[in-house]
Amino acid sequence: MKSEPTVFFHKDLDGLVSFLVLCWAVNKKLDYVATTPMKLEQDFTKWKEQHENGSLYFLDLDVSKLGPQIDSKTTVIIDHHKTNIFSFTNAIAIIYNETSCAKMVHKTFFKDKNNTSLTNSQKTLIALADDWDSATKATPISEELNIVYHSMTNKVESFIEDYYKGFKSFDKFKINTIALYKKHRSEYLQTLKPFIGDIEVEGEPTKVCAIFCTKYVQECCDYLFAKYNADIAIAVLLEQKRIAVRRHPNNFKVDASKFVQRIAGGGGHEAAAGGNLTEEFMEFTKLLKPAE
Repeated sequence: MKSEPTVFFHKDLDGLVSFLVLCWAVNKKLDYVATTPMKLEQDFTKWKEQHENGSLYFLDLDVSKLGPQIDSKTTVIIDHHKTNIFSFTNAIAIIYNETSCAKMVHKTFFKDKNNTSLTNSQKTLIALADDWDSATKATPISEELNIVYHSMTNKVESFIEDYYKGFKSFDKFKINTIALYKKHRSEYLQTLKPFIGDIEVEGEPTKVCAIFCTKYVQECCDYLFAKYNADIAIAVLLEQKRIAVRRHPNNFKVDASKFVQRIAGGGGHEAAAGGNLTEEFMEFTKLLKPAE
């Protein structure tokens, strides 16, 4: 008897919507492991201890370090991380530059089907995930959906339950949650003390701004873009010993993933990446001075 596949996905908004699109494609709710790049190896090892074999999907995750373990004909990888560089010989690896993984899953499973295969609500959910993950922000609803997701109790399970049939308008509770979140975020941003430096990155003069924070990572970077017109924004999370790097939406010369690889041993996309608090990064910070 053929076992049902298990889906590993990045538990951000894009990864979660990617999972839902895959469920829509096979017309059933699949087993899953929601994880993060930092916990992927640990979660996969735990899964392997409980499963002798089985077909696997990996969505919105750099699986390079797992490559030899998952290079099987029963594995499918769909991802848009430039650092996902393992050369698979057996697994189906769909890896290329795209604005979101949700969009990739949609194109992969619905490209040959009639456009009516998905409802307007399902298409809207895909578009919102794509808008948020690509940092296009053509509509405020994508940010608000991300706020709702991260404000949920048991957020992965709750989001799947609420949005399995696609996007639906926010109810009064969610509207109040969004308003309260924005209020607290605005107050928090006013307490931060940025550091700035003009540095050459990949041969390009680049204004780099960094900020220490414990939450609101994307918003902290957006704050640095808006207030200081930074080319590169860095959110430093001391407790997690991690950094998040974002590239200004109008800057196409600097590759955030390459930048992070050099100073923090990490990776990601051209516009967004993450890494560790390495000695190289601590040395790099000496080039930054407190903002006036």
